[in-house]
Amino acid sequence: MMTNKRINYKSDFDFIMKMKDCADAAKTVPFPECDFEAVFWTSSKARTYTASRKGGVYVNCARTEDGDIHFVFDNHRMGMGTLHWEPHFELPNDLYPDSIQDLFRKTALDIELVDGDGDCPTTAEIEFIAPFIKGDKGDKGDKGDKGDTGATGPQGLKGDAGIPGMQGPQGPKGDAFTYADFTPGQIAELQKPAADAIAAVEATEKAVSDAEALRVNAETVREARAAVTVLTLDFGEDSTQAVFWNLTGAKKVTAVKTANVTSATIGTDALAMGLIIPDESRQVIDIVKQSAGEPSSIGLKLTYV
Repeated sequence: MMTNKRINYKSDFDFIMKMKDCADAAKTVPFPECDFEAVFWTSSKARTYTASRKGGVYVNCARTEDGDIHFVFDNHRMGMGTLHWEPHFELPNDLYPDSIQDLFRKTALDIELVDGDGDCPTTAEIEFIAPFIKGDKGDKGDKGDKGDTGATGPQGLKGDAGIPGMQGPQGPKGDAFTYADFTPGQIAELQKPAADAIAAVEATEKAVSDAEALRVNAETVREARAAVTVLTLDFGEDSTQAVFWNLTGAKKVTAVKTANVTSATIGTDALAMGLIIPDESRQVIDIVKQSAGEPSSIGLKLTYV
């Protein structure tokens, strides 16, 4: 039977909790590997101290290699009196709807916090009867069927770029590039500037040729218009006809005055014969008077119409 360990109530202290099988107190069992929370106090619950294991994380305690729990009381602020604890175990058990069996105990421990000197400050060992019966290890069950393949998870983040590798050795020198290595598309692309320049020159030459053709046509029209110039001869009182000769005298046009005609018109025939046609100065020219005697020249006015 263990005796109370006396500790000054202002001191930090620790102890190891050894758990006994509730069906056989002589048998030590490991502290359950489940989540738990233990509340400690002395004379009043106004000042408590808590140790726990939640999600595999131990607070104010640690698991030993033997499977016991080592509790550590640091700056606990509890008063004088016998140390009590109230553990709450959360044992996994599929029998319950939430798959957790909640077990509570409440008892005094073999540690007393006093006002005077305590015992030698060594780590105490406290025994505690487990609130459950730990059964013998059962036989290994049969291997279950293989489950369905789960859905493909989301694509992970792109990793960092790796370190560039070392530069490889220089390869052998390749064959020289020749015209035969060009593709038809590349050849067409290379010839495009020259083809465009040739097209531009041809377009310019055509424009010049078209302009020259227009000029020639305009000159022809102008000459044609000049060829149909109509001249009117006003006969004098004594003249009976007017005759025009060309420069060589080989061709002539004759305008004859009659009783009712006092003027005559000379048009394209005169020009076609190469006759001398006065300019626009309205000058008086020599007109041949054709009468009974020798032809003689008279002054006759030539007017453009």
